[in-house]
Amino acid sequence: MLISALLSGRPADAVPLFPYHSFGAIPQAFSSVEGDFNKDGKLDLIVSGFAYNVALLLGGGDGTFSAPINISGYFTRSPVAADFNLDGNLDVALAGDSSGMQVLLGDGKGGFGRPLSPPVPYGSRPAVLAVGNFNSDAWPDLVSGGLYSDDWIYLYPGRGDGSFGQPARISPGAPGFLAVADLNRDGRSDLVAGSQVFIGRGDGTFLPAFSVPVASGFTSLTVGDFDGDGRPDIAFGLYPGTLAVHLGAGDGTFGAGIETDAAGVQLRDLTARDLNGDGVADLLALAGPHQLHVYIGTGAGTFSPPIRYTAGIRPDSFVLADWDGDGLLDVATADDAFSISSVGKINVLIGRKDGTFANQLRLPTGPGPAAVVVADFNDDGNEDLAVSNTGSTVFGSFDVSVLLGIGDGTFAGQTRFPAGNVAGSLVTGDFNGDGRKDIVTGGEVALLTGNGDGSFAAPIRLAVRPGAVATGDFNRDGRDDLAITDPPSNSVTVVLGLGGGTLSSPVSFSVGELPSVAAVGDLNADGAADLIVANSGSDDISILPGNGDGTFGAESRFAVGDSPVSLGLGDFNGDGMLDVAVANALSNDVSILVGTGGGVLAASESLPTGS
Repeated sequence: MLISALLSGRPADAVPLFPYHSFGAIPQAFSSVEGDFNKDGKLDLIVSGFAYNVALLLGGGDGTFSAPINISGYFTRSPVAADFNLDGNLDVALAGDSSGMQVLLGDGKGGFGRPLSPPVPYGSRPAVLAVGNFNSDAWPDLVSGGLYSDDWIYLYPGRGDGSFGQPARISPGAPGFLAVADLNRDGRSDLVAGSQVFIGRGDGTFLPAFSVPVASGFTSLTVGDFDGDGRPDIAFGLYPGTLAVHLGAGDGTFGAGIETDAAGVQLRDLTARDLNGDGVADLLALAGPHQLHVYIGTGAGTFSPPIRYTAGIRPDSFVLADWDGDGLLDVATADDAFSISSVGKINVLIGRKDGTFANQLRLPTGPGPAAVVVADFNDDGNEDLAVSNTGSTVFGSFDVSVLLGIGDGTFAGQTRFPAGNVAGSLVTGDFNGDGRKDIVTGGEVALLTGNGDGSFAAPIRLAVRPGAVATGDFNRDGRDDLAITDPPSNSVTVVLGLGGGTLSSPVSFSVGELPSVAAVGDLNADGAADLIVANSGSDDISILPGNGDGTFGAESRFAVGDSPVSLGLGDFNGDGMLDVAVANALSNDVSILVGTGGGVLAASESLPTGS
């Protein structure tokens, strides 16, 4: 079995196995656009698929996303986002090929109104869209392009209310790719459509088009400043595997192509952004069936060799945004899997300051790894890992793998130590007061005392029934103590650390029915650790206020949802008092109980979750 950890190297050629976080999207996810569609300050994603659906994934602000929320049953190749009706909320426009176009007006809460249909000319099959202000009226306009040679490029002037005026023909042909930028720095939107450049007059019309001298057929294009002179340049991905940059003169004209080897692969979805903050645009592109390539700009219109990342099973597009709020650009790819029945994915690669993205390192453990904890087990100042293995009986019992950290994001090979006969959860602490980290396994509860060098003594099995384990200093002696749930007796058992590798006799305290998990915190702010226990049988939580001597006061109960199975503590309303979050397995929600002081919790608020 394997566990995964984020690593901070910069691979030039290696293709990491799984360098991304993956989130369920829609079948055959094809293209996407980012924006804050519910105005919570966190970037979200809208994803379209070949299976005639468009979905919204709300961003968590930490690089994660919600389950997809379907917003349209429309086939689209090219979603774009803008505030088309100037109400301060982001809207979405969709190009549907032979199905025309749709505009969905956002309500700022993640919802969208009924689709509006711009007046698409008869026979037009819009497949790609771009947004700009081409007539200087402050209202976003749309440009559409088709995929077929008998089609036209059209300009749809925005009216500022989410609707669009009659389309105006710009040019015949099928550009395949569109980009909007101020190419001649006159403050007006210009258009790049394939290899043609249209300089905008600012009144919705364009100067006669001219062609960029592209050396051969191209597979994608983008606009950026690749030589740091403040003038927009154009980059093309050329067939079968070359990058060509045409440096802009600042007047809307461009020089001959400067070519960089793209490792002989066809590039798709070419995108220009300054990833490393040096003032020069870098390039990203999908390459081959699985990869994302990053090309760091040199400042001369050329690029470093590609840095390769695995970006999904079959990624079809990607977007760049700061998904985790650290000020650095991250990547989200839309992964269409293989069939309409397949579940699509959104894969997220977290960005770093040097323009590269975090990889994963896969580390071997024992069979059936079930839980992992982090601590410095060998006192070298580096964080180590301990993993419980539920599929192993190599010692005649289950075991724990310990992987010592090197300090650079890598780990030494595992060393395995015997544990109890039923391994599950893990907690770590100093239970004997010797200053070294010990491990306690859940299931059949066993104490593995640490030797301070990353090794552990033989397990001491506690005379308690198997249960979930929580740790805290209940008697304020500086040693960690244990609380173990005991579902058959509807109680929680407390065992105190006595030092010298010994533990006190267990003492039980009554709670609700079928206690599933426990947590420790000072709810009444008296300096003594209290116990919070989730009772899955009675659908409530028990609060046992600590006396500070290893004993607890009278139990209080607070109702929650159906079958609580997990607890979280935090100050959710910023009043300086601990609050409690409870995950309820059968009602598919989270109960929030706000601390009011004295260990009393306000009535719970229920928040829906996934099932």
